Amino acid sequence: MQQVVTTMLTAQAGGAMQQVIGSTARFTTIMTEMTAATREQSLGIAQVSQAVNLLDTVTQQNAALVEEAAAAAGHLSEQTDNLTSVLAVFKPPGSDNSADFSHASIRVGLKPLDFNCFDFHSIYRNNTA
Repeated sequence: MQQVVTTMLTAQAGGAMQQVIGSTARFTTIMTEMTAATREQSLGIAQVSQAVNLLDTVTQQNAALVEEAAAAAGHLSEQTDNLTSVLAVFKPPGSDNSADFSHASIRVGLKPLDFNCFDFHSIYRNNTA
């Protein structure tokens, strides 16, 4: 009888050891999956960080381009004013007033001036004297 009890206890201990081994294997599988998920998550976070850095760089470049465009627009406005002043010395044929080359006077459909009627040499001499 004692031998039967010992055999039963040995069988129970063997079953318990099998459960421990099975649990350890499941635990190892879960830890492996968690490690892989953590690695993937880390790569995802690195990609998001890289994208944010790229957005920051592009935003800074866009800001620089806006500044350059604003400076160019200011320079173009100055050149337009200078050109308007220079063109104001020209007089259309049959007119005593200087031609109005302001922005408001430019209209689509106007015929271009015939510059052959201007005496450029006398205009140049008058403006450089």
